Amino acid sequence: MLAISIPLLPLLLFFADYKRQGVKSSVIHFFLYIGMMILLAFFTSNFALFSMFTAPFLIPLLLFVKRVRLKNQNFKEAEVID
Repeated sequence: MLAISIPLLPLLLFFADYKRQGVKSSVIHFFLYIGMMILLAFFTSNFALFSMFTAPFLIPLLLFVKRVRLKNQNFKEAEVID
């Protein structure tokens, strides 16, 4: 699962940045993330080391997903009450 999510990480972060900061900033961050992923994959042949460097990006992404799920859940509960 982690091996599948690492290549998709820059794309997911692009959408997270797009909602928060707009198009220009999110495109810049997208290419920075892609560049870092390529450099890390090239210079580290050890997957554990590669995962250690990408963990700082995975943790905020997981927190963002959790926050969005909570907002959606609260929104659905508000619809039921009304």
